[in-house]
Amino acid sequence: MITEFYSRSDSTSGKMRIVTFHIAVLYITFIYVARSECLEDDSLLVETSSGVVQGASGNQLLERTDRCTGFGAYRTRNHLLLCQKKKWTGILDVSEDSVQCIHGSNKTEGSEDCLNLKIYTTTLPKEQKKLPVFVFIHGGAFIFGSPNFTVYKPDLLLDEDVVVVAPQYRLGLFGFLSTGDMVAPGNNGIKDLVLALKWVKENIEAFGGDPDNITVAGQSAGSALVSYLLQTNHTKGLFNRAIMHSGTSLCLWAYFRKSVEFAADVAEYLKLDVNGTQGLFDQLKLMDATELLKAQEEVLLEFLKDSNPRDGVIVGPVIEPEHEGAVFSGRSYQELLKGNFHRVPLIVGHTSLEAYLNDIPGILRFYLGQFDIFVSKLVPIDMYIENLIQSHMVGSTIKKEYFGNDMIALSDFKLMKYISDDQFERPVQQSVKLPTQTKLQCTIINFRTKELCTELLTEHGQVWDIQRI
Repeated sequence: MITEFYSRSDSTSGKMRIVTFHIAVLYITFIYVARSECLEDDSLLVETSSGVVQGASGNQLLERTDRCTGFGAYRTRNHLLLCQKKKWTGILDVSEDSVQCIHGSNKTEGSEDCLNLKIYTTTLPKEQKKLPVFVFIHGGAFIFGSPNFTVYKPDLLLDEDVVVVAPQYRLGLFGFLSTGDMVAPGNNGIKDLVLALKWVKENIEAFGGDPDNITVAGQSAGSALVSYLLQTNHTKGLFNRAIMHSGTSLCLWAYFRKSVEFAADVAEYLKLDVNGTQGLFDQLKLMDATELLKAQEEVLLEFLKDSNPRDGVIVGPVIEPEHEGAVFSGRSYQELLKGNFHRVPLIVGHTSLEAYLNDIPGILRFYLGQFDIFVSKLVPIDMYIENLIQSHMVGSTIKKEYFGNDMIALSDFKLMKYISDDQFERPVQQSVKLPTQTKLQCTIINFRTKELCTELLTEHGQVWDIQRI
């Protein structure tokens, strides 16, 4: 794993010391925020289940190059099954920062050798404290993003003596390619997170964290991944509570409906002569990563042209075939309705206008014209309305409710409100309603009206009205 350990001074001294550790199990960046001006080298040694690591102190948070290699050989593979714990003898210097998981197309960033996590803490290993642990999963539509300092700063939580953990997971086709069968069942990005949580549970005490007081949280796609982690048996007992903001597994964009077609289209774009899913898988493993990312981008663009973008993401979580390593093999709505999720306290939230845009470009308005012509495209795919006449009637009702007599392509706020409700508020609120029916303690944070939240929750829920903040 990568542990990044930052050391920071208390507020009275105003001094900051930072120690960075990287451990190649996944890969770890360990950052310690020290409370003294000088740190002895032996005070920065941390013993983990994988071996002893040595950090280095500094005066600011630094971004450096990741030297961890070797995971490219596991491309599209399940680390839960194939990645054995790597142990070393002696002391491993892990003072370098880690790279992002590879993403992009014309300009690629990161590396395939990216499975790592960062740990930020305010206590030295020798202090033997047990502080609350906050595991944050970044968003990015499942195809980009990373837990970096410029976007996700741990300062506020560190001020409260919380140990912050930020894992990385494979993105795009590297993390979510699926052939719909056991050749490549999919969800490897989620399995990366399961592996990270297992490592944290086993080792976080060495970094001053309490293994029995772990909160897992996420934003946007990261929030949806938290939702999936709540529904898999592989994470049972690995965390004690969860926070989801701006996404759940019920969001239309959080489920990859055309994974088999996507894999086939990627192979066609790359002009691969394949025979069956095994042949496709074997040839994709031999391709250069940048070629795969270019193919992913081109296929995504074609999907957007030919499909309804409201129906979900092109690359993301899938329903796997039933097998021992599957993290998710059922429909999320049914699983939540049946109570198949971890009984831990939840905080669930969304903003008042998730789809806010400063400006809607002209090319997008041209694209939106199809929804004025074919109003059935406004109907959520999870309503499963196959009758064309009925679908048109429901679409007309939706259009009248949100747009009145206005054209969708020329709308601004009304369009943003519709997308916010359709893609975020409706599924997020449904994700709250289903667990509370099974008497789960759940708190929903609402930014508009307390009454709306109260309608969603039973006596087992709690409403925080923060509209005045």
